[in-house]
Amino acid sequence: MGVDSPVAGRAGAVRIQRLGGVALSAAEAHGKRLDVNGRARAVTEAEPLSTTGLDLGRLYEAHAEGAKISKSGTKALHMVLQFPTELVNGDRADMMLFHARTFAQSIFGSSAVFADRVDRDEKSRHVVDLFIAPKYDKQTKRQTQRAIS
Repeated sequence: MGVDSPVAGRAGAVRIQRLGGVALSAAEAHGKRLDVNGRARAVTEAEPLSTTGLDLGRLYEAHAEGAKISKSGTKALHMVLQFPTELVNGDRADMMLFHARTFAQSIFGSSAVFADRVDRDEKSRHVVDLFIAPKYDKQTKRQTQRAIS
């Protein structure tokens, strides 16, 4: 089955995966090219573009500081945004990152994104990775507390 779709290269996509602690560590290793898949996908020596840095564990801990965290296995969400190649050729990583963050913040809130990355060393240069832990004010009878959903 080939890529004969009439929307190939014209349609973007968004995928969201839940990440537990181990998966968050694996995502950090991938972004730093410390894993096998990360090294295999690299076709150039270009550095990733990020406004936050690549230390996902540290960034999450700083983001979650003082907030109530649910006991579920999910720590964060990994949102992968693929821009249409017909609109974006991959040279404007800063523009893709800006629009991806704006889109995510419109859905999850202005303080939800704690890390971002555009891999510049891969063949596919039109993908943005965002790491999200939405915050909200949890109200009970006795108090209001900042929490991460």
